Amino acid sequence: MKKVTVPEVIYNQSDPVYFDKDNKIDNNGFTLIELIASMAIFVIVLSITVSFLSYGAKSYTKTRNEADLQMDSQIVLNQIEDLAIEAYWIDFVGVSTNVKALLLYKTDNVDIVFWDRELKKLYLVDEENITDVALVSRISYTDEENLMAENITKFNVPTSSEVLKKDSKIQIEISFELGKQVYPAVLNIHLRNKVKEP
Repeated sequence: MKKVTVPEVIYNQSDPVYFDKDNKIDNNGFTLIELIASMAIFVIVLSITVSFLSYGAKSYTKTRNEADLQMDSQIVLNQIEDLAIEAYWIDFVGVSTNVKALLLYKTDNVDIVFWDRELKKLYLVDEENITDVALVSRISYTDEENLMAENITKFNVPTSSEVLKKDSKIQIEISFELGKQVYPAVLNIHLRNKVKEP
């Protein structure tokens, strides 16, 4: 069996550098400068990666919110259009400072869409033959079963009764908001039935 010799390490007290037997410097470790430089490069690469991931997450959230707003608005506009298209008269009234109501008169009932500005919600209530608009303010509408939509920042029907009588159409303006995203929409509805005042 062959004997293996291991180099002997000598420490010179006057010079704090390790030497091997042949007085050559032992370069097997890292210097402090090399360690600091590698850590700095690692931190730079890590911060760039984190900023890319953060931007991607924000972009995804923004796109998803926008898609949700568009889908919610389309559902609500379709519901309102389905209700309004069968009406023979439509009225838009202020119930209180923060509440407006869209009354959709049909032959056997009145569908009422309430918009609560403070709560930013739309509610749908089906009532039997309301002939007096003043009675609308007495209707309880805030039950969760009546909820149509949330995050509604604008709900308006700028169509006058003269335009309704003449053209049998109305226009509904609605805006949805989620976070900082706002999605406005306009719906034009042509009534099927002959227009007549209730």
